[in-house]
Amino acid sequence: MIIVSEPQCWDFEHSRVNASLLHTVLLAYGESRILFLGEPGHSARVRELLEAQAPDEVSRVDWRDLMIPPRQASGSRRLRLEWNAIRSTLSAASRGSASLVLFTSATEIGFLLLKVLLAGSRFPAPVLAVMHGVLATIVPGAPRKRLSSYRGMRLVFRLPHPRQLRYVALGESILRSLRELQPEAARHTVAFEIPFSWTVNALPGDLTLPPSPVRFGYFGVSGGRGKGFDRFVRLADELRGEFPEARFMMVGHLSTGADRTRFGAAHEDFPGAPLSQAEYAERARQVTYAVSVTDPSVYRVGASTSFLDAISSVKPGIYLRNPYLEECFAKMGDIGYLCDTIDDVRACMRSVLNEFPTSRYVRQCRTIFTTRHIFDPAAIRTRFHTIVEEVRRAL
Repeated sequence: MIIVSEPQCWDFEHSRVNASLLHTVLLAYGESRILFLGEPGHSARVRELLEAQAPDEVSRVDWRDLMIPPRQASGSRRLRLEWNAIRSTLSAASRGSASLVLFTSATEIGFLLLKVLLAGSRFPAPVLAVMHGVLATIVPGAPRKRLSSYRGMRLVFRLPHPRQLRYVALGESILRSLRELQPEAARHTVAFEIPFSWTVNALPGDLTLPPSPVRFGYFGVSGGRGKGFDRFVRLADELRGEFPEARFMMVGHLSTGADRTRFGAAHEDFPGAPLSQAEYAERARQVTYAVSVTDPSVYRVGASTSFLDAISSVKPGIYLRNPYLEECFAKMGDIGYLCDTIDDVRACMRSVLNEFPTSRYVRQCRTIFTTRHIFDPAAIRTRFHTIVEEVRRAL
């Protein structure tokens, strides 16, 4: 038995990534049963996606509810709930003599508690823990909390490292950055591409027709450090005056009450609540170019699921350069535009509005469609299996 646990995400959050991670594990270990532990709404989303991705494999997955902290929980309540979620996962693994435990994400507190619990156990199997946004706090210039050297990932990396545990970086560029910023932590980190499945499985038939209007899409939610949503809104407001026919839309939703108050009334294409899978896919279909102006320092150590959502829908992008996207462009080719500054992003958007580059746009879409297989679970399963067996041999 293999345990896959999601101790952080609610409902739609990372649901496509987690379904694809599950698919990867199913392919890598074709004889194993998997127990997925997650918040009920999240598990339902993951299950729905997995049934579409891997209908012949999903019967090998069992589903069990996991009580996790609400987003607003803090203090002793959060600590207690995080402790219970991590401990419940490891207890289920011990009872079932699991051969592998995969945590698909964790908060900084969750990582700390995982190390504490593993330090006091004799659990004999590999434990992999995927790092997502928690790494953002280690980049130079990141906001620091009081006594920040003694909390969060800085503290996690300083604690003695359990022999069973490996951190997972979702891309080689992220592991390279970690080697520069936290070389000791990098010694205990493995890397593979973030697996993903595709919502569009055939090239659109109308690619050669210039779109009217051109629609720029922000993929993802509005909140979160470094996501660049405010920058996207400013670009939209600036360009609307010059190009009133252009459209700016979210493929996602406004994730905070403050954002709904600030942007909801003025921007009708910014939904105020999570979208269904069908609504998300329809919005993505309408987009001409994905636009991403995330903070490059934050995405020095983070993969971009919004980028993967864009290529899932076969949409070229206009991107503010960061190491993760540079690596994706290097592997895939001409899949959009990499810009060095916000001014360059604005100039690129203005250029395609002035004269739409139909021939290049068609080539970019075809390049995305033919090269995105590097993120397929089937392409990642061998690397995943190799990592797990290397950890197992080291125990």
